[in-house]
Amino acid sequence: CLLRLAINGLSLIPIHFDEAQYWAYGRELAFGHYSKPPLVGWLIELSTSIFGDTLFGLRFFAPLAHLAIGALIFLTARRLFDARTGFWAALVYSAAPGVSISALLMTTDPPMMAGWALALYASVRIAEVRPGKKTPEPWAWWAVMGFGIGAGMLAKYTGGVFVVGALGYALMSRERPIAPTRRKGAMIAAGTALLTLSPNLIWNPGHGFVTFAHLGENAEIRPDRGLVHPDELGEFLGAQFGVIGPVAFLAVLAALAMFARAEARSDWKARLLAWQTAPLLVAMCVQALLSQAQPNWAAPAYVAGSILAARFLLARDWSRALRLHAWIGGVALAAVLALGAVYMVWAQDLPRSPDPFKKMRIGGPFCEAALSAMEGEG
Repeated sequence: CLLRLAINGLSLIPIHFDEAQYWAYGRELAFGHYSKPPLVGWLIELSTSIFGDTLFGLRFFAPLAHLAIGALIFLTARRLFDARTGFWAALVYSAAPGVSISALLMTTDPPMMAGWALALYASVRIAEVRPGKKTPEPWAWWAVMGFGIGAGMLAKYTGGVFVVGALGYALMSRERPIAPTRRKGAMIAAGTALLTLSPNLIWNPGHGFVTFAHLGENAEIRPDRGLVHPDELGEFLGAQFGVIGPVAFLAVLAALAMFARAEARSDWKARLLAWQTAPLLVAMCVQALLSQAQPNWAAPAYVAGSILAARFLLARDWSRALRLHAWIGGVALAAVLALGAVYMVWAQDLPRSPDPFKKMRIGGPFCEAALSAMEGEG
């Protein structure tokens, strides 16, 4: 985390166009905005008010959010299995190439996934209390789970997919019918989530549900472009090797394939993790096949997926694969940062295509041209 904060302090990475938009959201504090809920704008306004209008101030909370996610993954895996699994699961997540880049940009994903990770940990604390035993229902953890879901959705609506996994786990549970205390707990979680998200829920009707409409635009399926797009699906799946890393992604897929076996489904721990990994991955694959999907849209699946991958590899004594994952992540980040540094100094004298930040580097010149035109027009 300290290394990532230091890199952000170097202002090596140009501002991303999404960051610019969220920065503007923070300047007009509200309970909602055109493209996203308000939490990311609130965080940016808080950090820039402390550290000034700098890229360090803009991105201050991104590394901290990923640090929190890694810590929660460790705690979750340790509670489910042991500290060794927790360590490697946290490393699988933290060393992923996509996570390393995400920690250097202030987007909606880090705070949303922090809420997701908190909800996952709370769900484990709830699930380990088996109904029918002489153990009181963990009401506080139901509220924490609801807060995690609501806070995640206050950053990005994708956080709501956690509910799909939780429902799938509950409905496919071998403990049927669901105990009355569990139904009461689910109501506490739902109420807490709605209360946390209520500022945005109140804001949207007064603004034509514009944020919900934008969400639909992003997922729009256009029949005029054809019914299916195997090339988009292939591109999305290929991009996942960069998001979580090739070793981890293959391990996640293998762990989910094993879950199809009856003996694996009888393990509530594997079932809980699979239900918080597979639904979003499958949904994004379908979205990519029917239209298109951005690589980061499936990122929350790797919160539980990192634990699945670590457990799968450790159970086969493949710790070398985990070390390879860490090396790949480190080398990939170093290569991206080195190229970024070279282009920051000599961008005018080098071909544009190898620049990892070429799309972001046009922001300054574009704004100068726009401001000049505005000044000329008065």
